[in-house]
Amino acid sequence: MTIPMPSLGDTAVLRPNPLEREHLWIFASGLTDDGIVMFNVTTWKKNHSDETCIVTPADHGYIDHRSVIEYRRGMLLREEKWQRILETADCTPNDPVSKELLRKIQLGALDPEGRTEQALQDIIRPFLIA
Repeated sequence: MTIPMPSLGDTAVLRPNPLEREHLWIFASGLTDDGIVMFNVTTWKKNHSDETCIVTPADHGYIDHRSVIEYRRGMLLREEKWQRILETADCTPNDPVSKELLRKIQLGALDPEGRTEQALQDIIRPFLIA
């Protein structure tokens, strides 16, 4: 399967590691020399979830219940890892997120009280949607 590296705002349903469940992943930065930042959407759980960015079915067609962006599991996707995912795991491109949702996700990632690693914040910052 040949799928180019994702772009800012793209999404894919994938499993970056073979032992994990599939999730919708949202690409929150553009491609840099270091890679592209991505976050997954996961089910909201009362008294357990990081509520920095709550997403609902109204936000994206793939989402069918109240969910959150899992900032603590954000990752930097490099070309080599992308190719391994394509070779060894299920990956289905999905509709891009709206500019409004992308900005909401980015602002959550840049929250100084949030759970996003500083290195990922530094990559996202220049791509912040106005």
